Amino acid sequence: MWGFFMRTKMRFGVVLPTMHVSRDRPIPWEAFFWLAALVALFVYDGHTQSHVSLCPFRAMGFSFCPGCGLGRSISLALHGELLLSFRMHPFGILAVVVLTARIIKLLKTYLYGQSPGRTS
Repeated sequence: MWGFFMRTKMRFGVVLPTMHVSRDRPIPWEAFFWLAALVALFVYDGHTQSHVSLCPFRAMGFSFCPGCGLGRSISLALHGELLLSFRMHPFGILAVVVLTARIIKLLKTYLYGQSPGRTS
């Protein structure tokens, strides 16, 4: 009964971590932001040519921007089109991996009470 409030619980001879949600820890808004961004990019069709550009380089008239195509690349990577994603922007696949790892780390910290700097 009290296993919910403990760090670990013994089940079938195996020590399992239990969820320990504490009110003193802030809600991981960053994780929800990144998750919402990935969901929005998953819903977005990366094949369409018409898209809204918020690029400040394009607005200033430059023809080259190091970040242009990253959103479409992430969208294509989320749909499993890895080669096309890499052609659109080489860091799209890496961005998906890094953002997913960050979301998992933030939620794990919140749910299981592991602070980012703690080793044990």
